[in-house]
Amino acid sequence: IAKPKRSAGKRVKEYGFETDLVFLKKTDLEKANRKFHRDEINDLTYFLTCVEKVSGLCNFSYVKTKEQKIITPLVIANCKKIAERLGVKLSDCSMENDSGGEFSVKEFSKHFKSAKNVAMGAKCEQLNRHFQANFFKILRQRKATNIEDAMKQSEAMLNNTYNKFHKQTPNEIAATGEKEAQIKTYNKARKSFIAGDKRKEFEVGQHVRILVKEKKAGIGYK
Repeated sequence: IAKPKRSAGKRVKEYGFETDLVFLKKTDLEKANRKFHRDEINDLTYFLTCVEKVSGLCNFSYVKTKEQKIITPLVIANCKKIAERLGVKLSDCSMENDSGGEFSVKEFSKHFKSAKNVAMGAKCEQLNRHFQANFFKILRQRKATNIEDAMKQSEAMLNNTYNKFHKQTPNEIAATGEKEAQIKTYNKARKSFIAGDKRKEFEVGQHVRILVKEKKAGIGYK
C-alpha cells in the first residue's frame, strides 16, 4: 500500500509532557567504569524520563523498580517541577506515555488536562538517546563516580542544549515565560505532509516483494 513520502508533524495547542523508563544495565556501568564491579547494584535498574515537548525542558530520576505505585506518583511530581518552571499548571497540559504497566493513565487523568497511551513518544525517545550518550561519556571521563551525579550532570547538559528552532536552550525558554510564542515556533517547525505515489491497493494473487526494514533506527539503550 502506498505511503506518504513524509508524514505531517503533530501540531499542539498547549504544553505537553511525555514520560518513559530507560533500562540501565550493571554490565554497561562496569564497561564505563570498573569501580561498578565492586558496587552492589541490581543487574537492571532504571531512569525515569519526564520532558515537556514544546520547550524541551526535562528531568530524570534514578529508580530501582517499575512498580506503578512508585513510578506514577513520581512522574506527576517531576512534571509538576517542570510545569512550575514554565509557569503553567499540570491541569492545562497533556500527558503521553507508552502502555507500560508502570504508568497509570487513570491517575494521570486526574492531574493533566488529558492523558493517553502512545506507541512511542518521539521527543522522549530522542531525549533518552542523548541522555544516555552524555551519561556514559561522563562516567568514562571520570567526571562522576556515582549514578545520581552522572545523571544530574547529563540532565543539566540537556537543559542547556541550544534548540535550533527556538534559538534558545530549554532553560532560557523556561525563563522567558512566553508560552504562546513558544508553541507557535514549535508548530512552525513541524514538517508538512508530502504525498507518496498513487499506487492502488494490492489485488488477491498479485506477486509482490516484501522489504523488511524498521520504521526507525533501533533503540540501542533498550
